[in-house]
Amino acid sequence: MFKLSSYSLMVALVLGFVACAQAPDQDVTSAKAALEEARSIEKYAPESFKQAQDALNAALAELETQNGKFALFRSYDQTKDLLGKARDAAMAAKTAGEAQREEVKRSAEALMTEAQAAIETATKAIATAPRGKGTEADIAAMRTDVETLGTTLAEAQSAFASGDYLTAQSRADSVKNQASSISADIEQAKAKKARR
Repeated sequence: MFKLSSYSLMVALVLGFVACAQAPDQDVTSAKAALEEARSIEKYAPESFKQAQDALNAALAELETQNGKFALFRSYDQTKDLLGKARDAAMAAKTAGEAQREEVKRSAEALMTEAQAAIETATKAIATAPRGKGTEADIAAMRTDVETLGTTLAEAQSAFASGDYLTAQSRADSVKNQASSISADIEQAKAKKARR
């Protein structure tokens, strides 16, 4: 009777150890899902996303280390802790990405308005550009440049409409700067002509 009870107790303890040493599959799934959610806006917070990816890689490496051990010697406590940190890092990356995306969206919207105004200013400047010997080719080239800028601005607006705010921001900024440069060149030409 005593031998049977000791044997039963030993079996229960071994089963308890084995049960405690189960791989944390649900934690792995949760951490990976959080990282996938963050991936959708990775480009807005690349550093935060990289930190979350590194944290998940560390957790998965620890998981593999524990899986490689004999069942009675496995302990997934550190793995669970690392997976929790990876999930938290992924959630933080998503939050940072969403905040940055909103900031870029506002910036892109403002830059598109400024770019449109800069194109209109450049168009008016071209109409009043000083004319003279050899200037017609330059003026025609500037008109072509402004038309191209209008196309690029339309591409920025299309990117904005599709939610690609970084592309919209970059193109609108480029249009604004180039159109402003054309206007500045014409103003310099006017000033130079006025000094003659």
